[in-house]
Amino acid sequence: MRIAEVSPIWESTPPTGYGAVELITSLLSDGLVERGHDVSLFASGDSVTKAHLCPVVPKSLSASVVSEPEACRLYQYTLVKRQSESFDIIHSHLHSNSGLLGLLALDNIKVPVVHTLHLFLNPANFKLLEQYRDDAFVAISRRHAELFSFLNIIGVVPLGIDSSAFPLCLEPAKEEYCAFMGRIRPEKGLEIAVQSALGSGMLLKIAGRIKPQDQVYFDEIVRPHLGNGIEFVGELSRCQIAAFLGGASVVVCPTVIEEPFGLVAIEAMMCGTPVVALRLGAYPENIIDGLTGYLCDTHSFSEAIINAKSLSRIECGAHARRNFDHYVMVERYIEIFKSIIGK
Repeated sequence: MRIAEVSPIWESTPPTGYGAVELITSLLSDGLVERGHDVSLFASGDSVTKAHLCPVVPKSLSASVVSEPEACRLYQYTLVKRQSESFDIIHSHLHSNSGLLGLLALDNIKVPVVHTLHLFLNPANFKLLEQYRDDAFVAISRRHAELFSFLNIIGVVPLGIDSSAFPLCLEPAKEEYCAFMGRIRPEKGLEIAVQSALGSGMLLKIAGRIKPQDQVYFDEIVRPHLGNGIEFVGELSRCQIAAFLGGASVVVCPTVIEEPFGLVAIEAMMCGTPVVALRLGAYPENIIDGLTGYLCDTHSFSEAIINAKSLSRIECGAHARRNFDHYVMVERYIEIFKSIIGK
C-alpha cells in the first residue's frame, strides 16, 4: 500500500524527549516500511525515518521561533492534499489544538482518510468533531472508543512501543523510589502522587516538562516538598526514560481524568516495573490488577504503592511485550488500512 502518515510537527518524529504522538507515528511508519509498504511521512525536517520524509518545516516547532504555528500545520496539510492522489490511504494523527486542523484540511478529498484520536474529549472539541462524525476514526483504547461513540469508530488500536528500547530490569535501583513521569499539569494528578508517596514513606522522583502556564501549579504542589522525600529530575530525553522507569520500584499514574491510553504505564511495565493508577480511562484495560500493578482510588493509593513493590517484574514485562509491542500495533493498522481500501 501507498500510505501517507501525517505526524504532528511540534516535535521531531521520533522526538528527542516529550512527544508521545510523534513517537507512535515514528514507530508505525518504520514498521509499515519494514512490512513492505510505501510510506511517506509528513513531519518536521529534523525527523529520522525509514519512510520517505516529506519535510514541512526545517526543524520541529518546539526547536524553532515561529510566529504562526497554525500556518505551518495548514501548509503541512496542503502538501498532503496536493500529493493525495499518490496514496492509497492518508493516516492523520489528531491531537489537541492545531492537531485538529486535519479534520477540515483533509475533508472532501478522493483518497480515503482515517484519523487516529490522540486526545481527551472536551466540550470545545466535541462541537468540532461532531461535524465530522461520519469520517473514519480509530480510537486507542476501548474506553476511548466509548467516550467518542458519537463518531464513526472503525477500530481500536492500542498504542505500541519498541520493546528493545525498554529492556526488562529484574532488580530496581538500590535507592528505592517510586516514579512519576508526565506533563506537570493538574489533570495528571501530581498532588496525589506527592501525598501518596509521602504516606508510603517512599522517595518520589518526578520527571516531566513544565510549561509556563503550569509553573504556578508546580510551585504550589511540588516545590514545598522538595528535599523532603520528593525529587524533581526535570524532563528526560528518550534515552534516559528506560533507566528512570526501570530503576523505580513502582511507577505511579494518578491521572484524574479519563486517560485515552497512558503510554507511561506501558513503558514502565515493559521494563518490569509495576504500576499504580486510578481506576479511570484506559488503565483498567492495560494494567492487570494485582498482577502487573494496582487499580485503586485516592484513599488507597499509598497502600497500593507499598503492595506493588512485591509484584513480579517478569509478569509485568511479559504482559507488556505480549500486548503492546509496536509490531502488534503495526499489524492492526495494516488490517484497518486494507479494510478501508479493499486490498
